[in-house]
Amino acid sequence: MDPRGCLLMSCLFAGTAAVAQQASNPLDDLLKMQMNWDESRSNDSAAAAITLKFYSYEQHKDDGKSFTSYYLYAPGLKADQPYTLIRWQIGWDAKQPPMQPVEGDLYVNARGVVMCRKPSDEEMHKAAPDIDEDARLNVIAAGAPGEPMRYALYSEKEAVVAMGRLIVNRFQADDKTCHVEAIRAMGGAEIVLVEGTGFTPKTTVELSRQTSGKPTTAKFKTDENGWLETVAILMEQGETHGTASITMKSDACAPSVSVQWGKETYQVQ
Repeated sequence: MDPRGCLLMSCLFAGTAAVAQQASNPLDDLLKMQMNWDESRSNDSAAAAITLKFYSYEQHKDDGKSFTSYYLYAPGLKADQPYTLIRWQIGWDAKQPPMQPVEGDLYVNARGVVMCRKPSDEEMHKAAPDIDEDARLNVIAAGAPGEPMRYALYSEKEAVVAMGRLIVNRFQADDKTCHVEAIRAMGGAEIVLVEGTGFTPKTTVELSRQTSGKPTTAKFKTDENGWLETVAILMEQGETHGTASITMKSDACAPSVSVQWGKETYQVQ
């Protein structure tokens, strides 16, 4: 089985029959789009773009919320042309929320540091911390647990050329070398992407999700890097919120993460 798991809502991991009946092509497309973006792909058949990377360097609190500042790197992009940064945040339903341009006329230097203007000769080979704050691009972000913020650099000449995902607060757990993470696919975490890393390459992993009903399980195989990603629906018929546990179990490890779901559980931290 493809390590990306099954995306169709008839998948065993999708939960109740009522939920499966509610699923539609727009929802399936939305999930595919998110998973492709996380692999730096615009669609299933597209070649991978450069991965946009985020490096945290500072935290501060404001109005009870924790904000983290990030440098952006896009190593391998051409340094002699302008780019526009686009942000895509998830919504509350199966519709694809509009992508928002954040800032234009951006450049990168030879090391991939995203900058607010063309790099000078002196700045061309510097790392982000060594470039003046007013010259480099900094992203300041907060979020609910498991909430992804996806960014892309767009070029008028070459379309989307770098894509990346930023999660400030995570639903994640470790067991030995294995790691599992749940990522909101909708605002209330009624549906999540489940990502596993650090497993034995090309090994069988059993995924189980337990909510108020009976456990649901499905088996997948990791790829050559010990990675897999799939979809889990956490909502149960007749319920508006709850807590679910998600476990990825292999012969070597079994990391398990707990996720609160429902619109009222969405709290930016």
